[in-house]
Amino acid sequence: AWIKTNVRLLPADDFFVGAAMGSTVLRPGEVVEELRLPPPLPDSFFFQAEDGIRDAIDFAIVSAASLLRVEGDRVVEAGLVLGSVAPLPRRAKEVEAFLKNQPVTAELAQEAGALAVRDAKPRGGSNYKVQIAAELVRRAVLGCVPHKRKRWEEVRGG
Repeated sequence: AWIKTNVRLLPADDFFVGAAMGSTVLRPGEVVEELRLPPPLPDSFFFQAEDGIRDAIDFAIVSAASLLRVEGDRVVEAGLVLGSVAPLPRRAKEVEAFLKNQPVTAELAQEAGALAVRDAKPRGGSNYKVQIAAELVRRAVLGCVPHKRKRWEEVRGG
């Protein structure tokens, strides 16, 4: 994806990195004008979930978003991002690589969740976030199970 501002065009991965002394890469006076998403590939399935204390009122305790492409019963491409688990959204590249060419099973989903939090270093009383993150990753993978699939086109309304 790309983020178009009134000044430049940024890859989404660069946009969501943020600045060392701030919360955004936007320059003074720069505003987001457009989000450019690539067209979905066939057999792409979207999952988004968050866990919070009060729905729609507070920021999420942990969130996850994934876009997985499946052929038959196997994951052929995977994108997975966790939110509220680090100072910035965290792309789970190791989990993405792990899922490729694997058949979607409950065991695979469980292993992917464990891998996503394997190196977690929770701070001061936030150990519960590790369990929530692992569970959201597990659900994201299971979202590709044929009877639970939600096509990307359905999510985008097109």
